Amino acid sequence: MTETPAELNMELEEVNRGVKNTHATMIELNREGFKTSRDFYNHLSLMSSGVISLSITFVGYLVGLEGFIIKYPELLIVGWLALLLCLLSSIYRNHFHSNMLHWQINKKFGEKKIIEQEWILKALRLAPSMFANLRNQSQVTNYRDMTTQQLAQYQKDIKFLSRKEKISNFLWVGTQQVAHITFGVGITLIVIFATLNLPVKYEVFENILKILNNA
Repeated sequence: MTETPAELNMELEEVNRGVKNTHATMIELNREGFKTSRDFYNHLSLMSSGVISLSITFVGYLVGLEGFIIKYPELLIVGWLALLLCLLSSIYRNHFHSNMLHWQINKKFGEKKIIEQEWILKALRLAPSMFANLRNQSQVTNYRDMTTQQLAQYQKDIKFLSRKEKISNFLWVGTQQVAHITFGVGITLIVIFATLNLPVKYEVFENILKILNNA
């Protein structure tokens, strides 16, 4: 059944609304989500650097204790490396996330533009008279050829954008997981190291030895 120009015009308005609404929604949701996640990983990087600084101060204090031997330094070194990796992963995670959102938004918008170009080709085929600026068949043909070229370009762009989105998504998720794991590992190792090297524990242990020797 052939569609009338009025029906085609209604389809065009619906397609245009879809393009605008999708674009606006994507921008708003991505803005809110990006801000929340960005703040979280900023805090994670700050906490990692803070723990490293505090642990360095703690080690300096231990070194200044007369006769105190630092135990299990390998725990501290591995903990530092884990927290340093967490810090870098948190920073680059935000970078990769921003890239992923950029490619994703452009891909979604490109998909809507493809629908729009397909509708124009359909309208040119079924009711070219609805395009008031096209006054003869030659202009209709030229416009159809131009629209076909634009459609092909959008389809090509979608493939490029999809590939970029997948790469950025992989890097984003990867650095995010690395940040989570290394932060937990780093904090755990630093706490264990600090517990095993508490000066209070050292003094208590020495007092117990003295009591046992006097007995």
